[in-house]
Amino acid sequence: MPGYAFLASAAVIAFATGAQAHSVVRPHRAALSVLWNQNSPDSNNISSQNYTSGAFTDDDSAGADDFVVPKGEVWTIEEADVSGVDSYYPVSSMTITFYKNQEGRNGSIDMPGKVVKHAAYSAVECTESGAGNYACMLPGGGSKGTKYPRFKAGHYWVSVVANGNYIFSWSWSENGIITGDAAEWENPGGGLGTGCATWNTLSGCGGAAGDFAFDLQGTARK
Repeated sequence: MPGYAFLASAAVIAFATGAQAHSVVRPHRAALSVLWNQNSPDSNNISSQNYTSGAFTDDDSAGADDFVVPKGEVWTIEEADVSGVDSYYPVSSMTITFYKNQEGRNGSIDMPGKVVKHAAYSAVECTESGAGNYACMLPGGGSKGTKYPRFKAGHYWVSVVANGNYIFSWSWSENGIITGDAAEWENPGGGLGTGCATWNTLSGCGGAAGDFAFDLQGTARK
């Protein structure tokens, strides 16, 4: 049985249409620069949620979108901002994971590949800015033995997944303009009935074609 987002429409959580979210782009510190910005949300919202309630784990899903570090640059990413929609309450934390690109073969799509070293975070506490928009400072700089992820020139993916039980559902807002590869999504447990047990494009999973609304902040050096 699919879970529900408890939005106004009580829509199945996989793909929903609602009020347009407002993007959030705001460095926490003056030293941060916007490295990548496609944080222009539309009214389509896609579940990206890790359900901590056991009855809903088959509904766990994840969204991911790609970005490119230009040739000759090295990025240190310290913050990820996302636009989305909450149901009733803010989520407890976010799981944020950066992947290297896995290039598609024989006409298949690119997709998230290996996890970038020091770039998998399971419980990032984020600052909410509006209902469903979050600014997420990544733990790093030696705090708790962590390091900021550093990215040489190349093609990468970032996945942002909310953590919480069924009353803390979160959906990631879509950006209708596709930059690079189209955003991708998966529901390994199959509870949402889309047939996308592993990474596929939003349109391939029954949603509208597009990207996700997010930006990345940090520092860039040559």
